[in-house]
Amino acid sequence: MLTPYTSHSTQLLTIVMYSIVCVTDFIDGWFARKYKCVSYVGKILDPLADKILVLVLLPLLQMGVITSFPIFIILTREFSVMALRIVAARQQLNLVEAKGLGKLKTAITLPICGILFGRVATVPDPELSIYWQPLSQLQQWVMSWPLLIIEILIFIMVSITVCSFLHYACLFTWEKLLNYTNNNSKAAKQHLYALIPNTFTLFNILFGLVAIYWSLTGQFRLAMVSLLGATVCDALDGLLARKLNTSSSWGEQLDSRADILSFGIAPSILIACYMSSIIGLLLGAFYGWSVYFRIKRFKQLGHSPVFTGLPSPVGAGFVIVATQSTVLSSPFAFAGISLVSSLLMISNFSYIHFRAARHHWLLRIVGWSLLICFLLSTIIIIDIPYLHDVLLFLITVYALYPFWSKPFFNTKSNASH
Repeated sequence: MLTPYTSHSTQLLTIVMYSIVCVTDFIDGWFARKYKCVSYVGKILDPLADKILVLVLLPLLQMGVITSFPIFIILTREFSVMALRIVAARQQLNLVEAKGLGKLKTAITLPICGILFGRVATVPDPELSIYWQPLSQLQQWVMSWPLLIIEILIFIMVSITVCSFLHYACLFTWEKLLNYTNNNSKAAKQHLYALIPNTFTLFNILFGLVAIYWSLTGQFRLAMVSLLGATVCDALDGLLARKLNTSSSWGEQLDSRADILSFGIAPSILIACYMSSIIGLLLGAFYGWSVYFRIKRFKQLGHSPVFTGLPSPVGAGFVIVATQSTVLSSPFAFAGISLVSSLLMISNFSYIHFRAARHHWLLRIVGWSLLICFLLSTIIIIDIPYLHDVLLFLITVYALYPFWSKPFFNTKSNASH
């Protein structure tokens, strides 16, 4: 009811009341632990009270001392944790008490909110009581702080908030897995390790969706960066799954769907949007069908050091890098590259996996050069002349591998997605 305020006396009264509430939040926890009065209801109500305290950020936003983005992050964290607590209570999981980062988050957030109350510009009160003078001088001292200090404090508050949420989410996930495996910690760890490659698969999907958005808006360089990010995530999820020995049928299905989205649907939309013609629409549709056929064939034949047909991430890289080439970005050249990529993916040509390329000096050079160019291409602020042409040349060297290697065909080899 006191906010938003314009009066200096109202501002000081608000700061005092908020400080009292913060102190009581500390006292109730200390009293409960000291006299062992911790109850199930208290475990629910105390975090809820903390959420209500953090809601003071909304009037601070209205009074213009903080922007909306930090508030969005903080409130999302608070209510997400509250939702996790409710789920834990319903499933009779052990509620994770506020400790470590959770307490540090509260200890940092509440004082910073109090400081922000003192950053509101108000009308001076000439009849201010002498009892308010010390607090008024403290408020004026806070007002004299440079804006950079306030921004650093807000950044620290948001960073601790995000870290505490990640910590809480990990603890909740661990309790969930223990419950799922009947307190078998070894099995729970295996399930937890499986989340790591699956997380990269989800990022693969996210990059694919972002690439579709940038393609529809005509930002083809950003679409290229997004799909290069999807390629990196696709390489890491399989590598981590093998290293951690966490391969599963569900993970393989998720990976296949991610590949269809990022290396099939997203490049198809990019082709159609880049050419902006009926030919581009047809080429995009054919490309999407080729990727679907490629992945379906891989699921039938399984993993192997040798691929049958051009791998779909390489085909996608062939297409997306061509949009930024200074030599082959014309409509006719781009259409030819799209068509050739589609045909190579559904062909029976044999391609060696980069993991097995350590025995071939040329493929080793191509692989490391591709990695360096990929990294440089993802840094948008760096504009290196002919970088994308070099990247396109390296992809072409690999795409033409069946034509300069022996044997020319290997119909007994397996496929890869």
